[in-house]
Order: sequence, then C-alpha cells, then structure tokens
Amino acid sequence: MKYIRYPELENQVAVVTGGTRGIGLAISEAFCQNGMLVMAVYRAKNEEAEKAVVEFRDKYSFRAIRCDVTANNFKTMICSYLALLGISEVNVLVNNAGIVHRGKIINSEMAPMRAVFETNVLGAINAVQALAPFMKNNLRQKSIINIGSTRGHDHYAIQNSGIYGASKAALIHLTKTMAFELAPMRVNSVSPDRTRTTLTTDSNLIAELIDINNPSDIANMVLFLVSNAARTITGKDIMVGSSIRPK
Repeated sequence: MKYIRYPELENQVAVVTGGTRGIGLAISEAFCQNGMLVMAVYRAKNEEAEKAVVEFRDKYSFRAIRCDVTANNFKTMICSYLALLGISEVNVLVNNAGIVHRGKIINSEMAPMRAVFETNVLGAINAVQALAPFMKNNLRQKSIINIGSTRGHDHYAIQNSGIYGASKAALIHLTKTMAFELAPMRVNSVSPDRTRTTLTTDSNLIAELIDINNPSDIANMVLFLVSNAARTITGKDIMVGSSIRPK
C-alpha cells in the first residue's frame, strides 16, 4: 500500500501503541513511508507482531518495544528506550492499543470489563503522561491521535458491545478535554467503523455493511490529522467508514 505523502512529516518521531498489527501496523507503515522514525509499542508476543517488527526494522526507520500500556513501569520503560535511541523529542503519539469485549452487560464478569477500561482508557492516559514531556517544545507542531470507534457514539450503541463502546466513548470525551489542557498541541480522535482486522470476525455484521474499512483507510486519516493540512483541527472526533446503522 502506498500512502499519501506529507513532506513536512519527514524526520519526525512518532510513537504508536499497538503498532505491530491491524490498524496500528497500517499507521506505523504510513508514518514510515513518510520518512518518520516510528517507535511501535506492543504487548502480545505473537507471530504476526514479530514478523512485522523484523520486516519493518529492515525496511524503514522503525523500532519496537514490547511493554504494556497499563503497566506501572510503562513510563520508565518508554523513557529508557527513547534515551537508548537518542531521542529527546517526540512529534506524534497515536494511542491505538485496545482490546475488545463482547457480551451483555448483565452477564459480564468484572475482571474482563476492568481490563477493557484499563487498556482503552487508562492506557491512553498513561501514554500521554509518559510522552508529554517529550512533546513540550514547539507545541503547534505536535499531535496526539486517539483511536476511538463508532461504537463510542450513542447512535451506534448495540447489544453485546456496551463495555467496549463505553470505553471508546470515554476516550473520545478525553480527547476533547486533552485538546483544551494540552493546547496549542493538537489532539484529535479517529473513530473507525467496521474494519478488516483480526479483531473483526463477525461475518453477519460485516455482511450488513455497504463498505468496510481497510486499515489503510484509517491510516490515511491519521496521516492527514498529524500533517500541516490539519493545523487548525483539534478536539475533534472523525468517524471513518460507511455502513448501515444497526437496527
């Protein structure tokens, strides 16, 4: 996949959580193709992630660190790794790490529900707190993108996705708050509709869609939002995708 090129992004530094598969991997590649140094954060050690790390490391200015955005030592690990790479400034942070929860609220156990909020909401906050000190200079040139979901919007609320949707609604709200608190840094969220990733396996739901996103569709929107073309856009949530609303 060849991505749109934004010359001003060349030589910038980006950190992408959940950056070794699915939407996160597409975002990492889009940044790499724009000449950025990309540091991907990933938690799960699996064949897909390890393959991507090796392939991208050999092909691009790409580094990866395996750690959990919810861990107490996340900040220490990230700061240490950036220092090891000689990086003192980060231009872009993409909070993409997330987990899905399916099931009716009344039947869901507390532990998996808590895990969703710890990763999807508190994990994003943890990453912002860790990396904000690296983004304090030339704030107008810095950008944070949170990956939300259309499930975080009230008109997309459907059964069995209440916990996941609530976590993404919280992240979308936090995006708007961060935009005020971190200004003039730009903070936006991108909310994909159904997207072809390993997390989307429900063929019945996919069959309802007029068109389904590819990860590259999300990556191109993220590219736009971190570019100078979007210099006046902040505190916004951009929904990406075209679908029939759930009945």
